[in-house]
Amino acid sequence: MHAIDGARYLRRTGWDERIVSMVAHHSCAVLEAEERGLSAELAEFERPPAEYEDAVCFCDMTTGPVGADIAAPDRLDEIEFRYGPDHLVTRFIRRARPQILAAVSRVEGRRSGAARTA
Repeated sequence: MHAIDGARYLRRTGWDERIVSMVAHHSCAVLEAEERGLSAELAEFERPPAEYEDAVCFCDMTTGPVGADIAAPDRLDEIEFRYGPDHLVTRFIRRARPQILAAVSRVEGRRSGAARTA
């Protein structure tokens, strides 16, 4: 699971635990860990504040595979298409879709609120 692998690498190379936790828990990783039977491994990492989780999820789900901006629903569709209908990642993405879209919506709300006050 790339979220756990990435977090372990960052921890091993001395990154701040806040960054490590954001990588470990990005984009509803808790649900993917359940699908993979890796919940105990993910529990090695403290969950970051919800606003941080939302921000990383927003970045992950509004950037396509080649770095272009993409709408979150389209990104989720792309992931499902890439992995195919019966893949574990597709099952995870289908479960996580409502939470991912909610996180993206919360960040968009924060961004528009910040723009109004600027």
